[in-house]
Amino acid sequence: MIVSIVTNAIDGLAHPWMGGTLNVLRTFARHGAPSDTVRDWGGRWCSIWSATDLVPMGAKVLVANPALLVPFADASEIAVSGPDEGVISLANGFASDGETVQRTRGNDGGVRELRLAGGTLVLEERVAAELTAREADVTRPPGRINGRESRDRGHGLTNPRSAEKHRRMADDDSPLAPSLLLAMPQLRDPNFSRTVVLLCEHGPEGAVGFVVNRPTEIRAANAVALDPPPKRDSGLRLWTGGPVETNRGFLLLGNDPEVEQSQRVGDGFYLTSSMDVLRPLLEAEPLELPRRRCRLLLGYAGWGPGQLDQELAASAWLTAPADPDLVFGIPPEDMWETAIRALGVDPMALTPAPGVQ
Repeated sequence: MIVSIVTNAIDGLAHPWMGGTLNVLRTFARHGAPSDTVRDWGGRWCSIWSATDLVPMGAKVLVANPALLVPFADASEIAVSGPDEGVISLANGFASDGETVQRTRGNDGGVRELRLAGGTLVLEERVAAELTAREADVTRPPGRINGRESRDRGHGLTNPRSAEKHRRMADDDSPLAPSLLLAMPQLRDPNFSRTVVLLCEHGPEGAVGFVVNRPTEIRAANAVALDPPPKRDSGLRLWTGGPVETNRGFLLLGNDPEVEQSQRVGDGFYLTSSMDVLRPLLEAEPLELPRRRCRLLLGYAGWGPGQLDQELAASAWLTAPADPDLVFGIPPEDMWETAIRALGVDPMALTPAPGVQ
């Protein structure tokens, strides 16, 4: 077999693409052809945030991320237990071992929805058909998200908009954002147990935020590909920003980065995707880094239309002001309790109960 990667630019990603292609081939070679039990589980599924590929191999179904150069990196595995049922037999950092996977069929007998890792996904074909219908409906006025035309939104937070420097992500018609969401005991999702979430957007089409109290032990200098490499390692770590699109990084800052590729979330909070901002942070003196007020977050937290409102009504979250001194100044292991006590609430007195707390 000969594999050739052709790119039309001298700085094209030929080497990463080749590495990803070889990884795909090795993964198929290791697991083998799909069995009859799992053969029909293949397909691309979409949520409001991203796409997911289910790839049958051997007796399992691998959950691949098509946005990655190496799609099977840290892939969860599904053990199929019935025609439309299975369990996660090998979980990645955001799934849970033994978690149920369920396919839902329509009246025509075709599979329409997939319940996976706490979210509901639909087939790519359904998304394509809906988008085609919307495009054909030329009489429909452009939709709005938090007071902005939807066509201006792009891909949301994945790459902060640069057309208008420091446009606030949360407009005046967003009653909750920016604020902090404090996970309550009745929130059973392990992705959010005792988390503090900086809520950045909240509107009719959903909500977006970042977990800000879950650091990892991974050094950013070892994980971020820069050319040339950083001159020194400041000790900047990667933080878990949420379970959505965990292959994407977001730089949360407490001070104005003064670059076009940035967005002001609220007082004392800025988001940027600028590598020119990231490099000095990676190369800073280790003792200086804490004064820089920065977090390199992987992934984000996302809610579909009305989902966060339902969780608030079920007392899954307590809301608090977006306080940069808390987010950047309090140790992550103490942040949740400190935020709750700042509201005059004793964390030990919290018990599961319905209603907005």
